[in-house]
Amino acid sequence: MSLKLPEVCFSTLPTTGELVLLKRGERGYYRTDLNGENREQNQMTAEENNRKLGINKPQRLAMECGSMFGWKVPGADPQTYLDTMEFFPNWVDRGQLKHPILSIGYPFQGHLFQNITAGEVISYIGLDRVSEHLMGEDSDVVMLPDLVKGKPMLPVRVIFENEFVKNLAIEEGASTREQEKVGDYSIIARIHVGRAELALGESARNPSRFGTWKRIPENEKGGQHEFFWGHYLNDRDTALKDFENRVQEEKEYQDLIVQQNPKRNGKVR
Repeated sequence: MSLKLPEVCFSTLPTTGELVLLKRGERGYYRTDLNGENREQNQMTAEENNRKLGINKPQRLAMECGSMFGWKVPGADPQTYLDTMEFFPNWVDRGQLKHPILSIGYPFQGHLFQNITAGEVISYIGLDRVSEHLMGEDSDVVMLPDLVKGKPMLPVRVIFENEFVKNLAIEEGASTREQEKVGDYSIIARIHVGRAELALGESARNPSRFGTWKRIPENEKGGQHEFFWGHYLNDRDTALKDFENRVQEEKEYQDLIVQQNPKRNGKVR
């Protein structure tokens, strides 16, 4: 999932609740003809339009901070919120995770990690809770998790709940229909960690059914994705753990490089 700042996003003014438009790199805001009668209506309009634009909540929070305090402060970086947020786990006994395109739900059970920021709930689930039918070689979508406190996690929202059931939907921008292969392996999940990208793949035709790889997009030429340092694994649980470990190690490595040489700004191997 992209955590780059969008060109524009919708927001509401804290003081009046007016619906406004924020532009990347510009201080202040722009008024819009979509402004409604009250704060609640405007918040719903902002959320719906941002969802259609593929803008997630960390991106919106960063845009709001940048428009008020400048674009060089840490709060104007969406990743800052996912590095520092404290999440509390809610156990879901029974529910479904909705396919991002089709009207299909897959059984879900496990922890739903949530944070409340400015009165809004941000929710995540671990990749190990995503059905093999939804995140697997035969799926028609690829998962694009966020980097949450150093771990790959999938952003979701609750679309239905009662005392016993919670049904979830994958947030816009957290999946893609763009398929990609590394040899015989189909990429089933990928995540950006600074300037690197880590990928998880599956192939039923190989003795080692799963693989994880790394690529550095800025070092590539000719538009070809160059994956390297493959780890090959036999079962899904081990592969998911390896993917998670590689993401955490890459995050720690890039943070260390920046600390040792700030001018290098996180350039990676």
